[in-house]
Amino acid sequence: MNKLKNCLPVRLGVVTLIGSLALSSLCLSSVARVATSTPYSNRFDSPAGPPQSANPLQLSPAPEVSGFLIEEVGGIKNCRNATPEEALALSESNEQLHPITPGRHGGTGGLSITLRGTQQLENSPQAKAAFLAAAARWESLIQTPISIVIDVDFGPNFFGHPFPPPVLGATGTQSLIGSRIYDYVRDGLAAGASSVPEARLYDLLPVGSIGTDIGHTTTMLSTSADFRALGLISPIADPVGEMPFFGPPPRIGFNSSFPFDFDPGDGIDVDKFDFDAVAAHEIGHVLGFESNVGIKEIAPFFPTAPSVLDLFRFRGDVTLAMFGFADRILSSGGEQVFFDGHQQLELSTGRPDGSGGDGAQASHWKQLVVNPHQPPIGIMIPGIGPGERHVITRNDLEALDAIGYR
Repeated sequence: MNKLKNCLPVRLGVVTLIGSLALSSLCLSSVARVATSTPYSNRFDSPAGPPQSANPLQLSPAPEVSGFLIEEVGGIKNCRNATPEEALALSESNEQLHPITPGRHGGTGGLSITLRGTQQLENSPQAKAAFLAAAARWESLIQTPISIVIDVDFGPNFFGHPFPPPVLGATGTQSLIGSRIYDYVRDGLAAGASSVPEARLYDLLPVGSIGTDIGHTTTMLSTSADFRALGLISPIADPVGEMPFFGPPPRIGFNSSFPFDFDPGDGIDVDKFDFDAVAAHEIGHVLGFESNVGIKEIAPFFPTAPSVLDLFRFRGDVTLAMFGFADRILSSGGEQVFFDGHQQLELSTGRPDGSGGDGAQASHWKQLVVNPHQPPIGIMIPGIGPGERHVITRNDLEALDAIGYR
C-alpha cells in the first residue's frame, strides 16, 4: 500500500473525531489564596480549615450532557451527542482491567498517564503500542505534576458492550460539575500562572461570578484532569476511592471494524485513519479541551455551566481590554474564538449533538478549509480524513496552558 509522506488537505466532514464522552465522547491578587507549593489538603480557603473529604467542593458527574459517539453515515464520520440511554449503557463495564503502562515516561515529574487495558486490547499489540505512544507524547509536553488514569480498549466491543455498526469509537472524559466553584477555578488558574503576562491575564478575570451570553454563573463543568491541574481535587487519580464521587475514570475505545494505520512513521495509508492522531486527540479531550456551548439549547433546565476552556471563548471582536468583562459564549452559532490575551483562534460553534452553528461540536478548533495547503489549527480540530497525518501543535498546547497546565 502506498503511503503519504505529508499531511493531506483536511476535508470537512470526512471523519469527525469524538467529542468528550461522559459515558464515555489564567490574577495576581488571588495568588495568595491558592499557592502551588501547598499540599492538596491545604489548597482551599475555608474558615473551617482544610477540607478532609476526598470531594470537598461537592463535584459530581454530569453524564446527561457530555456523552458523544462518532458514527459513519453514508461514508461520512459524524460526531453526535449520546442519548442518556446510550451514555448509561456505555458507562457500564464488566471488563477486567490491568495497567499496560510500563512505567513513568521520562520521570520528569510532570504529567503521568496510567493506561489500563482490557484483555480485548491485548489481542491487538499495535493498538496497545499506539495508545502508549500517544500518552507518552502528552506526558513529554506537559510539566504539570498530576497523575491521571485512562482506561483504553480496541476491538469489536467497547469495554464489553458491542459497538453499534456505524460507531467508530467513544471517549469518556470523566466530566464533573460543581456549583459555586468559579472562584476556586479562578484562583487555581492564578496559582499556576507560568509567566507574568499570564498572571496579569488571570487577574482580569472577574471575582464572584463569570458573565456569559446567557447569564452570570458560578457553576463550572470540566474534566477531572483539568480540575486536578487547578488543585480543586487531588492531583493523584484514585479510580477506586473516587468512584463514589466521580464515577468511572476516563475511557477511550475504538472499533476494530474500521481501518486504522497504527504507525505514522512511514506515513498514513490512503484508505486508513491515523490511530495515533485520533488517540492523541481524545486524550486532549480528557485533559480538558471541552466546551459546553449549546447545552441549554438542548437541555433548557440544565444550569449555565461553562468549562474552563469556555472562560477563553469570545466573539471575534474581543480585545485584551475587554477580557475582564466581555461575555463568554455559551450559545451555538456565530463567530467564536479562543483568546488568551495575545492571539485569536477560531473555534467550532455547534451544539453538543452537532446541530446548529457550523455543524461541528464546540469542543474543537474550527475546521478551516480556506486553503487546502494550510495546516489545521491543531490536533483538536473536529475532522480527519483517510490518509491524513495530524499532530499536536503549539496552538493545542497554548490552549491547555491557558486552562491550567504548564
